Amino acid sequence: MKPMYMIATRAGSDRSAVEHAVSKYYRDWGISVVSLGGSRSSADLTKGLNSFTTRALYVIYLANRVDADKTIIPSTNSPNTVVHVVGKAKIRNMRLEEIRREIERARASLRMRLYYEDGFYKFKPSSSSARPLVEDPEVYHDILAFRVPGFMSSLVGLKEGWYIALRDIGGRHIIYSEGRPAGFLRIRDDLGFDKYTGLQPREVDLEETARINRDYILWLVDETAAWIRDLGSFDTVLVPWSGGKDSTFILQLAVREFGKSRVVPVFVDIDVDFPQNKVFVREVSEKLGVGVVVKRLELKPHLPLKGFPTHEDRWCSRLKVSAIEEAYREVCPGDAKCLVLVGDRDVESESRSQKPPVFSRGNLTFAYPLKQWSTLLLQLASITLGVRLNPLYDLGFYRIGCYICPSLRGWEVEIIKNSPALNSLREDPLFKRFLEKRTTSSS
Repeated sequence: MKPMYMIATRAGSDRSAVEHAVSKYYRDWGISVVSLGGSRSSADLTKGLNSFTTRALYVIYLANRVDADKTIIPSTNSPNTVVHVVGKAKIRNMRLEEIRREIERARASLRMRLYYEDGFYKFKPSSSSARPLVEDPEVYHDILAFRVPGFMSSLVGLKEGWYIALRDIGGRHIIYSEGRPAGFLRIRDDLGFDKYTGLQPREVDLEETARINRDYILWLVDETAAWIRDLGSFDTVLVPWSGGKDSTFILQLAVREFGKSRVVPVFVDIDVDFPQNKVFVREVSEKLGVGVVVKRLELKPHLPLKGFPTHEDRWCSRLKVSAIEEAYREVCPGDAKCLVLVGDRDVESESRSQKPPVFSRGNLTFAYPLKQWSTLLLQLASITLGVRLNPLYDLGFYRIGCYICPSLRGWEVEIIKNSPALNSLREDPLFKRFLEKRTTSSS
């Protein structure tokens, strides 16, 4: 089975140190660690590194700081490979936790490789001297196309349109214009957001940006599909489908690779879901010609006893997981061999970033093909492949869940309060109670 990640070092002693860190922190990830024989020639290192690029979906070269100071590091034009210089002089002398930190920063660099060249944002520039928008990204960074709908323009202080944004820590979003930071806004977890501060940035044409990146996107999609196929042979392919952008993309990729007869999406129909989401799921499933296994979940009867879900007690998630697992047992009994393709990506949460790319549980194999992707990559890949995304995203939503979800940020709450398309929801008594509780807890 082809690993998702391979880590390379220059010398064998550094490889041994990385192997110890991988064994401790990435035990079930299937990461292979190699050395390039201790060569002290950049040309030889480049040749050796390039020979590994087809052996894993992503390749990370960890370079010693002392080697980088002497320019003894490889160069690469491979879009699935990153050369990352660690913060200490030598890898072999670092603590295992420090090595883990550098691996995570290297993975962030893979995800954040976006450049501005010749008037366009590119994942793979034509010039080897091009510098990424964020040269030293942190593990919590994400790059995305940020939507400002017309009804929010005066509130946020930005013209209607799509913008390239860096999602930073604490809800801070840095807005870019022609490859440079123009200003920022802060989106709060509770209610509201801080109005945009900075210069008016230039909007981005997502269709044109997708066209510019078409070759790279198709290459990565093909490589990702090949990685999925290399997982083995399965009777059925299950896709837990929420209606969000990640699971919708995975569903359509699965249908493309395995055919609609072998793919079974599982949708949990929750009584506090957005009505638009349920319509979207029905329409897309009919267009794809797939039979959706629907599990009905009633949360409203639990609210008088449990109260609204919170970050500390997401009792709703436990019920949803139970419903999904029940569907798995029904579709994939004990004598069947099934693949579960999950659309989770690392940047969505810390818990998701800690999951291995592939693992088995009984007769089910779980795989996370989009684990390494940024939000912008997913958005542009959806355009390139013609994947229809939920219309709630056009209203400015970043994520889609229930309308009483504790992860509903201040931005999405303001959209609900201001969007003409969501008039009926604003009159829902339950949403009014939810809003009152959020107001009370944030004051």
